[in-house]
Amino acid sequence: MLSTTQRVLMALGLLGMLAGLTWAGLQLGRPRRPEPTFAASSAAATQAVKKPELLQRQPLPPLFPDLPPASCVLVLSGQMLGYLQPCGCARPQVGGLERRFELIKRILHAGPPVSGADLGDLAPHQSGAQARSKYEIAVRSLAKMPYAALGMGLTEFHLPLEEALGLAQNYMPPYVLLANLQVPDDRFPDQFRRWTVDEPHTPADGAAVLGRVMGGTLAPGLVSTFVTALASGRPRIGYVGLVGASLIAVAREKDPALEFIPPAAVVPEALAALARQGAGVRVLLFQGNAAEAQALHAAHPGAFHVILARADGDIAPRLPTRLEVTGQPPTLLVNVGHKGKSTGLVHVRTGGAAPELHYQMVELVEELELPDHQTNPVREVMRDYVLGVYQNRYLTQTLLKPHPHQMLPEMSAARFVGAARCQECHPGAHQV
Repeated sequence: MLSTTQRVLMALGLLGMLAGLTWAGLQLGRPRRPEPTFAASSAAATQAVKKPELLQRQPLPPLFPDLPPASCVLVLSGQMLGYLQPCGCARPQVGGLERRFELIKRILHAGPPVSGADLGDLAPHQSGAQARSKYEIAVRSLAKMPYAALGMGLTEFHLPLEEALGLAQNYMPPYVLLANLQVPDDRFPDQFRRWTVDEPHTPADGAAVLGRVMGGTLAPGLVSTFVTALASGRPRIGYVGLVGASLIAVAREKDPALEFIPPAAVVPEALAALARQGAGVRVLLFQGNAAEAQALHAAHPGAFHVILARADGDIAPRLPTRLEVTGQPPTLLVNVGHKGKSTGLVHVRTGGAAPELHYQMVELVEELELPDHQTNPVREVMRDYVLGVYQNRYLTQTLLKPHPHQMLPEMSAARFVGAARCQECHPGAHQV
């Protein structure tokens, strides 16, 4: 029988949980109502907009239609190559970190917890101060989302790696994963891990912590049961980061002091470590091409449930490659293209002998774009980047050079004619 004091404290704890849940719901936000259809207010406006369809927002497709609720959803991204904002000079424009934040917010609002991982190549191909700034802004943005793991790609090795690791260290998690990089302990101290295990979470989990602090001391049975119920059924996600042979060669050209061991040699140790930490779903961030990924899978069939590998081009395939092995559940081999246009989502259901996985490639379309009068944490980070561009005068540091056509003797008089001339043939792109 609980005393009066215990009952009062337990009630305060439950009220704290409810308050936290309410706060989490407000932070998460609700799906925005469809914006009103644009209507021209005058004949002049109607004349100015010659293609009204350009003003229609590109819709987001349903996420995992006809599937039961997920135990968790994995968000996979990579090879953004410095494209912090939507890519494209004409509609529809896709991509952008602000939109990715909104996509994850929608998933969380639907209920399932989220765990995210990025393959790397966040930095642009160019080097210099602005490239470092773009990389830092990208990592800061991922830290505003439930990202657990981050790989290192070609552009990070060109930063060089010391700078990439130093910048990323300020925003952990996500944790940089480099399982097959072998360096003295004093070169990159505590700046990367070989693997990590993540517990997917939702904003409501903060309420559970608050409730446990307020009411758990004198009523541990009820409160701990409530907290356990919130997290029940969630798999632990194990992430491993490996660099493939093709990228190892390029990385060592940049820095001959870097030493790697073959990726396949690391897998047994990584699997053992993930098993000790109870990882029910294993994801490989593989900085190698599809052929290398398939060879690694053949050497260790069933080692990973999902392999995120490098892409050859911008466009992400709609479906993953299913690597089948007799007696083992299939491994999903996915890539998400370039420039951050697309995000890969993995619907995970656990409870059986093996996790059940379903993949959906999602383009970050205009429906995910916030109106100008609204904001989110990533948009605020982007404001810092824009301010830095002006404060550091990056635009004045760009080397101006002739267009290749102007280097031809017969075109030495060629000149840029400006956007007004382009409008004559491309009114839609000019409007954007």
